[in-house]
Amino acid sequence: MGKKKRDAKKQPRFEWTYAAFSEKATEITLTYDPATDAISFAQPVENTYHQVSYERSKGPKVLNRVPLQSRALKLSSNDALEGFDLLVAIDTNTKVINGLEISVTGIVLAVLVSDPDCGSRALSYRTPFCLEFSGLAEPREKIGWVMAIKELASHGHLPAKGRIGIVVDAYLGEIPEINARKRTIVGSLALPQNFTLLYASSDVGGEYGVNTLIKHADQASTQVLNYMQEGRAEPVRPTLSGQPFKGYRLIFGKQAPST
Repeated sequence: MGKKKRDAKKQPRFEWTYAAFSEKATEITLTYDPATDAISFAQPVENTYHQVSYERSKGPKVLNRVPLQSRALKLSSNDALEGFDLLVAIDTNTKVINGLEISVTGIVLAVLVSDPDCGSRALSYRTPFCLEFSGLAEPREKIGWVMAIKELASHGHLPAKGRIGIVVDAYLGEIPEINARKRTIVGSLALPQNFTLLYASSDVGGEYGVNTLIKHADQASTQVLNYMQEGRAEPVRPTLSGQPFKGYRLIFGKQAPST
């Protein structure tokens, strides 16, 4: 996604945990666990998520929104990531290079790891590859999601079991319906059952894990586009038909020489 000028002064953050009751309730009973900083309800809940935002003149700016597991609702964005076995950040950018409209989808894989000494947790992440398209049709971001999931699966980067979170920075309003399988991603393609979309802005919120991941995906995409624009590599040529793009290839980074 395109960049916007950052505010000179950091805006105060507001963090909320949302839950909707599955049935009509006349009373609400909840329990707070200080050890895990999570709450649980006695009544069944659904559509649960944690959201971070700040106020602005044209309405709240959502920094991130992370769906939660209903049985234990985390009260912080970073803690909410514990509900996922793998996180995948996907972001697509487009530039005109040598007269061709070139799009690159940056991909970042991340897992939570623990420090054996102090027990603190952090995200360990890497970029397996990027996707390059020429003449990519709209909706570019969504096609990038679909193709990234397809290529990650075919290259063995996705676990057969476990919960996978896909971090994106577009279509915030559609994400709940896509996650509920009430809306497809594009065409007839629905989100796989063990996948969940998370929203994060790549422009702000670097103190949050999901925002850091989508920023790195954006940077990976931009780096490849700049590399081509500088003439250090030729863009993929349009040779395909019957696809929502005219050219396509995977781009792998160079491995550092072994020592």
